[in-house]
Amino acid sequence: MPTRNRTQEAQIFTDLVLEIFRMNGRLIACGDHLTAPSGLTSARWQIMGALADGPAPAAHIARKMGLARQSVQRLADILIKDGFVLTEENPHHRKAHLLKLSPKGSKRLKSLLTLWTEIANGIVGGFSAKQLNQTLATIRALSERIDQQL
Repeated sequence: MPTRNRTQEAQIFTDLVLEIFRMNGRLIACGDHLTAPSGLTSARWQIMGALADGPAPAAHIARKMGLARQSVQRLADILIKDGFVLTEENPHHRKAHLLKLSPKGSKRLKSLLTLWTEIANGIVGGFSAKQLNQTLATIRALSERIDQQL
């Protein structure tokens, strides 16, 4: 609902935010559908994906993904219990252990990424790399401005 003092650009941004919320819901549903046969969820897959580049403490993953450290730790604990993630000593912090993918976790992540690639290729069919890069750049710039407002 437009307001009197909202600029046209601010209204478009508001519509964009609402569409991103809808898209996020669809992405979570798609991810849950994709990961369910593996005994995972989108949230657990997200944590595993954050570990694809190597070991990291829960706090680092939380900052990188824009999540609460406690929720990352809760998910990591489940992934550890299920054998997808291991912990190791952190040379930079006595209490904050590093999380890393187990061999089972690496294998499962690889298979999920293969399935996701098929889905992603289907979704972006008909869009050019230029269009997608422009959208990505705009969303990143808007995201940075949101951080500046906090």
